[in-house]
Amino acid sequence: MCGVVGFIDKKNQLSKAAKKRLIMRMRRRIDYRGGDTVGHYVYKNTALGHTRLSILDLSQKGKQPFFSSDKQYVISYNGELYNYAALNKKLAPEFVFKTASDTETLVNSYAAWGINCVKMFKGMFAFALLDRKGDLLHLAVDRFGIKPLYVVNNEDWFAFASEIKSLLLLPGITPQLDTDVLPEYLLYRHPSGSRTMFSGITKILPGQLLTFHLPSQKITSRTYWKIRKHPKFFKNNYQKEFLDLMNKSVEEHLVADAPVGLQLSGGVDSSLIAALAAAKKTTHFHSFSIGLAARGWNEFKYSRAVAKKLHTIHHELLFTEKEFCNLLPHLTWHMDEPVSHPQAVPFYILSKKARRFVKVLLNGEGADEVFGGYLRYLKLFKKKTVSDSAILALSRFGDPIILEKITSLRFKKAPEYRANIIKEYKNLGVFEKTSGLDIKTYLVSRLNMQDKMGMAANIETRVPFLDHHIVEFGFALPVHLKITPHETKSLVKHIATQFVPTEGIYRRKSGFGLPLSQWLTHRHGLGRYLNFFTNPNAFQREYLNYKEVKKIIQEHVSRKKNHGEVLWILINLEIWSRIFLNGVHPSKIWPSTKSAKK
Repeated sequence: MCGVVGFIDKKNQLSKAAKKRLIMRMRRRIDYRGGDTVGHYVYKNTALGHTRLSILDLSQKGKQPFFSSDKQYVISYNGELYNYAALNKKLAPEFVFKTASDTETLVNSYAAWGINCVKMFKGMFAFALLDRKGDLLHLAVDRFGIKPLYVVNNEDWFAFASEIKSLLLLPGITPQLDTDVLPEYLLYRHPSGSRTMFSGITKILPGQLLTFHLPSQKITSRTYWKIRKHPKFFKNNYQKEFLDLMNKSVEEHLVADAPVGLQLSGGVDSSLIAALAAAKKTTHFHSFSIGLAARGWNEFKYSRAVAKKLHTIHHELLFTEKEFCNLLPHLTWHMDEPVSHPQAVPFYILSKKARRFVKVLLNGEGADEVFGGYLRYLKLFKKKTVSDSAILALSRFGDPIILEKITSLRFKKAPEYRANIIKEYKNLGVFEKTSGLDIKTYLVSRLNMQDKMGMAANIETRVPFLDHHIVEFGFALPVHLKITPHETKSLVKHIATQFVPTEGIYRRKSGFGLPLSQWLTHRHGLGRYLNFFTNPNAFQREYLNYKEVKKIIQEHVSRKKNHGEVLWILINLEIWSRIFLNGVHPSKIWPSTKSAKK
């Protein structure tokens, strides 16, 4: 993994030296994403920057920005192409490769086939490719948004970066909340589509390609891949076809010149990935599990059993509520947006420890959305008919009735991007609509979390379930093989029983389960953050009705009602606001909850 930054100075206001200083500042802001090599390139009114975490070809030859042999194409690229070796064979008659890096594969693919080469890539990526010959700048993101890329486009700048904080360094850019996304954030814990929490800053959608024509400054956009329900799969042996696809994907995800490890929760997804990986390697993997120090809040029993069977070098990590609370502001700064997923904290702690032993972590992300792993999916089977609005409501976290009481906002209208996804799958069944919605919204937010938390720890995370052939297979799979009225992820579980202990496969799903509602009643724990809303000297947000917020806080703390989900959302929105809108340093946030002042 790496960090990509760049800009086009539309009015060419900066001198070449000033452009160089700006691109270096933008890159330095996210140097923790790489650091093995760094570089920049300025061409006319365009600048590219890069910080590299070397995984393939650890030598200096893979340094970026990377130039084609004729110097006409220049790229700043973050990610991995898992089929780079196969592509190199196709390119070999025309090109002499000077590195063992997949970056050179990407550049040569563009030289040979043009920008449609993105359709040939298997992997995770976000890149900016400058075509000096054609006066074009291309930006592209992989099919699922595993690697993010953010954009500013105004009258002065067309700029892009792996993280928003780099874009905030552009002259004339002041961080402002996009109030239009607030209702969606409060309901779903994250904005969907291209919107971010920042006004004027967007993100490139999964499977999207943007092209900037340098002379005319015209931007074109197109989607190069969409999930389809392909009938081409299946020869009446679903299990064999699925296992063949998984074996191939895991094998490709293991390709690295740096050490690879396993994130192991003991659940079915990570355990299956670990088992298939262990079968392909003669040396022992390092595996990592994490849980709360509090009794009953970790799954070490299951991860230990898997680690023992697979003979991994296993590491167990414990964390506390206090550590969780202390890290929230720091990780909000890394996220650039509110920490919507509580699992971000243990994921970061695990990644930080794992980085002492490995540079790459494999995990089971994506299986739940594709193969029906969430318990909320079972609700679909309890209703005779399921409306589109019910599908949208299924993925909500905030209660719209409570939210209307405590804010000045309205929550009746479904977010347009989410509603359009449902319409896109109007001819498909309820599960396909739900799965498609989650893949394009909830999964993207989880992948974004994993990218930011992994990069904060300087480690690359890989997700073998999100090989697009596996996703297409899963989307086409008959629903009864994915989920039944009483069981989630049926096919995946059945396959996993061939490799790992069954006790972890058929247990109730919990993931990084955390007792947030309980913690919020702790005056010196997570509940301390509630002082944001009760301290008269605290920052005031115009969209909040503080009288009503205090009521639900009292109801929760007294255990009359459980408002944990809404309070978690409000706390993280306030932490983000203080850091990015009010300029409060993350290190000052947690201590200030005792006596927050303007």
